[in-house]
Amino acid sequence: MKSRLPPVGACAWHLKGKSLTERMEWVIKNKFTGVSFLQSVMNTDREDRKDAAAAIKAAKLNVTYHGNVQHKLTNEGELDLEFIKQLLDDVIWWNENTAGVSSCCYDSIKPPKDGEGTFNTRINKEYMTLLRFGLKKYGIRIGIENIFAGHAKLYTIEDFNMFKKECSGLDIGLLFDAAHANIHVRSGSEKKEREIGDYYKKMPLETLEIHFSDNLGKKDEHKELGYGNLDLKALLLAVKEKGFKGQFTIEVCKDLLSGIYSFDITNPGEADPILRSRDKLISTWNSANLNY
Repeated sequence: MKSRLPPVGACAWHLKGKSLTERMEWVIKNKFTGVSFLQSVMNTDREDRKDAAAAIKAAKLNVTYHGNVQHKLTNEGELDLEFIKQLLDDVIWWNENTAGVSSCCYDSIKPPKDGEGTFNTRINKEYMTLLRFGLKKYGIRIGIENIFAGHAKLYTIEDFNMFKKECSGLDIGLLFDAAHANIHVRSGSEKKEREIGDYYKKMPLETLEIHFSDNLGKKDEHKELGYGNLDLKALLLAVKEKGFKGQFTIEVCKDLLSGIYSFDITNPGEADPILRSRDKLISTWNSANLNY
């Protein structure tokens, strides 16, 4: 029996060229079943947004939102409440004008004044609280993304147990970044966390979305699946065993280490690494005879 996949989405922020609507048409034409937006989508022209949302709704794409605020902290390193209000309004707009937004997750916040290897529980909890009370009535889940050593300290199972306890009552979830996890299990200092499937299964937060890209286990490269040493099959087996009701999202960049994130869809073949990664994800899922 053919395995039934979760929605497989494309990152809208890794596509450029033409209008947002035409980029969504590219996503639909290439048979993705989901899409993920970054907060920068707030800057899109009003009419373009309306047309893009209509295309997404007609195609019944699953939608997730990546609401980062790290770059918009105040001079004191605190949350910019006006920006967060704009972000929440944008998430709600997409929820109301598509078939719905399933989750809103973000990169952990690390104020510039904080030292390396620390995690600012207070400011991350404050943001989670704002997300929860802004989006709860719409049924939109909220979550935080795992990272790896050298950034905010939120990568060991113990770290996540701590943050879950601190956010008790907020019903927080997880955006599991497979590439970040690969760096952690291969290069991290936690000796008990060396296998990605086991690492995934021990995560105490419910996974709302999984980002897929590849690397060599040392630094974040956002390469296409198959480039590096991410054990994709072991991870997918763990996903099935634990249960998953979210979206798979391909987060491959054109050349991250050179600071080039997006693929130009007007250049034939340029975005093929995204399509090949999607195909590898699907074929690995199917070959493992996993049912969703």
